[in-house]
Amino acid sequence: MGWDFCNTKIVKKTKKDHHCEYCGRIIPKGSQNIFNWSGKFDGELVNCYGCHWCMDNEDKFVDGEEILDFWDCLYEDIFYDKIKELRESGNSIVINFDSEDSDWLIFIDDDTGEIIHREYMPIVNR
Repeated sequence: MGWDFCNTKIVKKTKKDHHCEYCGRIIPKGSQNIFNWSGKFDGELVNCYGCHWCMDNEDKFVDGEEILDFWDCLYEDIFYDKIKELRESGNSIVINFDSEDSDWLIFIDDDTGEIIHREYMPIVNR
């Protein structure tokens, strides 16, 4: 089915917190220049927001009109080479957002719990 209609805009400044449609992180109230799309998709009304990092990498998260699984994209595409390198070093890798600062993606050795790599993925570009 797809889109019956879709409107897009850049929200100059958010009036409340929103969740990024791709990564699920919170886009905080007061964030500037946030991409928003809304309309009717497959018979349902939708209103979605995308954080800056995800919108900069949107082509990796979308196949046609389908939004792909964010974590699968990170493991299988975006950070595939880095994860492969770390695994070849003998690490069992788990990735997640830092609980104290979700602008950072952390790569954790699943066996030791040690953070072995960090990637900066800003929700809002400053």
